[in-house]
Amino acid sequence: GGGGGGGRGASSTSTSVASSKQKKKASAARVMATTTVARVDLVHETMMNRPMFEDLDIVAFVGFVLCANAAARWCASRWLNADKDSMTPTLALFSVVIAMRALIRTYADRSTPGVERQLSFLIGFLAWIASTFIVFFAPSSAVVFNYSLVADDINAALSTAAGGLITLRVKALHVGLTFAVFGGAVAGLILSAAARMVKSYTLFTQLPEWAMEYAGSAGCPHWRKFIVRTSFALPLLTLVVSAPSMVSEPLGLSAEAARDAQSAFFALSAFALFTSVQPLTQAFLDSGLITWYEIKEGSADKDRLSERERLVIGHRLDLTNHLVCKVALQCAAPALLLLACSIAMWTYGDMDASASFIPPSVIAESCACIAWFTCLYGCLAGGVAMVVIQPEAFFAR
Repeated sequence: GGGGGGGRGASSTSTSVASSKQKKKASAARVMATTTVARVDLVHETMMNRPMFEDLDIVAFVGFVLCANAAARWCASRWLNADKDSMTPTLALFSVVIAMRALIRTYADRSTPGVERQLSFLIGFLAWIASTFIVFFAPSSAVVFNYSLVADDINAALSTAAGGLITLRVKALHVGLTFAVFGGAVAGLILSAAARMVKSYTLFTQLPEWAMEYAGSAGCPHWRKFIVRTSFALPLLTLVVSAPSMVSEPLGLSAEAARDAQSAFFALSAFALFTSVQPLTQAFLDSGLITWYEIKEGSADKDRLSERERLVIGHRLDLTNHLVCKVALQCAAPALLLLACSIAMWTYGDMDASASFIPPSVIAESCACIAWFTCLYGCLAGGVAMVVIQPEAFFAR
């Protein structure tokens, strides 16, 4: 009896020691996860010293000012009957340039591999060829831009300005090829951003169960999770709904009402992408936690990492912190591009043709072309990236 009691006492002691070790191990993991790996919150203090913060700050500021001006213009036209506004269209066109510049800056960053730049040029060239066929052979009921209208308006403006002395004429072929160049440029610039967003989206929507307590993106509100999921479907939905054969023709909308509806669809996609910037960037930061856990669990000694494993984890965390503003910029710049193009479509369409040397339709149709190709090639690049990242989800036996 005494021996049995001693055996039970030894068993109880060993169990309590093992339980104590497990508690210490869990406590150490919680401290490491919540202080050094996952809890890298997206606040101004942690981001202002990162590379490309200035570009991200410019995009955010320009986007806010553009939204404020567009809202003020809408209120003024609705309640004050003040339709004449040159600031909002000019700011929209300026924002298109800022968004394009931001996307170019992401490729010019020293952290971007040379292979990625070469691939973007290749994709841009192939997209230019594809865009040429789309511009000239796609039915007018499927696209939102009209290159023939632009050519006619340019010729009319030239004739009016020169009093009929200038015999130079712009052909529809020239405008169509220019629109195709817009499509190729957008495809090349949007490639890396779309792939990065899909990678962050995959991690955001499929966060491992063990990381729910530590990862920053796990605490994202449900309404924002819904918007993140919706933001990846809205560009494709915008392509379908903005087609004249889908909405304007069945409802019998006027040309002005149809253009306003198309602008609203593009703006909705832009706002959804803007709202998704913070969750997607936080998911990218949480990838450091995933790396740490996978290396730790795959190590022969789970209590102590080897020097090489520490170097791999350290490099991954340093790279994650270094690229945080670049990743946020790759999410925000396409959103600003869509928003600026949608507001330019809306505001330039209401301008008087005699108020500017350049016909307003040139700007409106060009921005419509850029917005449409942004959604098209963004969806294509995102779909390919999704298949590459998760082939088992598409090719499961």
